[in-house]
Amino acid sequence: MTDVVRTSVLSKRWRNFWTASPFLNFDNRAMLFGDDSKLRNFVIQALLCWDGNRVLKFRFHSRHELESSMFSDVDLWVNFSQRNGVEELHLHVLCNSAKARPGFDGKEVYRVPPCLYSCSSLKELTLQSCNLEIDGNVQWNKLESLKINAFRAAPDVINQILSGTPQLKVFYLNYVDKGGNLSIQSTSLKELSIDKYILGRDDAFVVSDLSICTPNLETLEIKGLTYKKYLLTDVSSLTCAVLSSVPFGLGIYLQVGLSNALSQILPSIQHVEDVTLSYCCPKKGKTTAIGSSKAQSMAGYLAKSVKSQQHKTLFELIMTYDAEPNPRIKKQYASLIRQLEQDLGIRIFF
Repeated sequence: MTDVVRTSVLSKRWRNFWTASPFLNFDNRAMLFGDDSKLRNFVIQALLCWDGNRVLKFRFHSRHELESSMFSDVDLWVNFSQRNGVEELHLHVLCNSAKARPGFDGKEVYRVPPCLYSCSSLKELTLQSCNLEIDGNVQWNKLESLKINAFRAAPDVINQILSGTPQLKVFYLNYVDKGGNLSIQSTSLKELSIDKYILGRDDAFVVSDLSICTPNLETLEIKGLTYKKYLLTDVSSLTCAVLSSVPFGLGIYLQVGLSNALSQILPSIQHVEDVTLSYCCPKKGKTTAIGSSKAQSMAGYLAKSVKSQQHKTLFELIMTYDAEPNPRIKKQYASLIRQLEQDLGIRIFF
């Protein structure tokens, strides 16, 4: 919209040309609005003046934290886009993190409005810093690209989305795992990226499984916190895979978690020519590219070595448990120890 304003200043003849533009981009960083009221008034006035036939692209990107009182206005702008046949929609509604903590699941976090799920004209959708809750059916019959960065996106919500997007080719999911097994099933997907991250320490101790059945998938990326179990039932068209983990200060536990993940994933992607393994941490990272033959041999090695690593990790966790003074954290370590005991088929009294 800043380019529109500059153009309008140059000539009176061009002053009203922007009102018919099919591309509406409201970026708060570019417009330098420091408070909600100025931003709200600007967007409202712009939409009141708009007199085009159709909105092909609508983008709203807040660069500063918005108060929850403004969320209803964002809902109206989403509804405006839907009524005008929007094909490409990008929403980044930055919440007040101080008020939204600790769970980022209350009213201080923007929730995608119900009207958006029935927007059948959408072809590309990006949602950032929001929560997803669905009450009804998803009607994204033309949607081909979906990128979600959500504080909360329950597995049943993801299932509803995938069932309502028969043409979806690109799916990026960044989310906080609050429990429940994630299942990705789609015959149309070509590119899939899953990134599980944490907002608080408790999120690192959530146990869940990941299953993928995508026969036409060509590119797969799995990163962030690991799952307990991985089930890749059909990835026969896969040509590129990236597998990475970020320890978030829990290196002892997550190192063995990554090894366990690889021992389950690699046997299912032995046919993939381009496989990249990446282990990252805040100050340094290590990335290794391997081919299908190395993936096959590494899968066998990891299957043999993962239990010895689990034994080592179990011992280290018990030592950490004994030295931990905080009862709540001590309870979390105890839960991890019991989980490893179950995997190893042993019982330790501590």
